[in-house]
Amino acid sequence: MQSKTIDSVSVSVAILTDAQAQSHFGVDLGRLDLQAVWISVRNPTTRKLWFIRNVLDADIYAAEEVALMAGGNLRAEDFERLRAHLRDQSMRSLLLPGMVTEGFVYLPRHEGGRYLDIRLSGDAFDEAEQRERAARMTD
Repeated sequence: MQSKTIDSVSVSVAILTDAQAQSHFGVDLGRLDLQAVWISVRNPTTRKLWFIRNVLDADIYAAEEVALMAGGNLRAEDFERLRAHLRDQSMRSLLLPGMVTEGFVYLPRHEGGRYLDIRLSGDAFDEAEQRERAARMTD
């Protein structure tokens, strides 16, 4: 696991091994040339943040795509259970203030290590509202 903190926001990441992914998801992601990456963001600020997925990898897979790739031979109810599990385990885009948000992203396999560029962005509307509130308090 690797962690970094900038401006009090902490991000931790870990890439699951094939065996860990098989155990956690019940799916052989390695056979699909995929890797599950666990991300945890601690946002102690009063601002909403957004996780910018496509910066991490342009070829990121949605949970539904992984389910379709992995569940071709499953019965309908088993496929739906897999799809729901992958979706429920996915990293959310909206990172609420004062919360820890954790989840997985599903990426193409990279052998021999991987550079992860985790980008978070402030909420422009939230920031404008905070500036207006501060301006009203000084009037």
